[in-house]
Amino acid sequence: MAVLIRRTEALKRINQLEEKAAEAGDKKGAEWIVKCFNAIMSCKVEERIFCAQCGKPVKAVKIPETEGGA
Repeated sequence: MAVLIRRTEALKRINQLEEKAAEAGDKKGAEWIVKCFNAIMSCKVEERIFCAQCGKPVKAVKIPETEGGA
């Protein structure tokens, strides 16, 4: 089965990478990181999860995107 991560966790990590690139003076790297951020934000969020091996839907509990259940 595929390993899933929350979009909020991915965006948090991307923001950290962008800050590191900016601190290092890597303008091109920071621009690509912003493009990655925008790509993730434009992705449709699926309510269903599919098995990576057989493609069948897997039942899962709906977990809120934000921390703290808000």
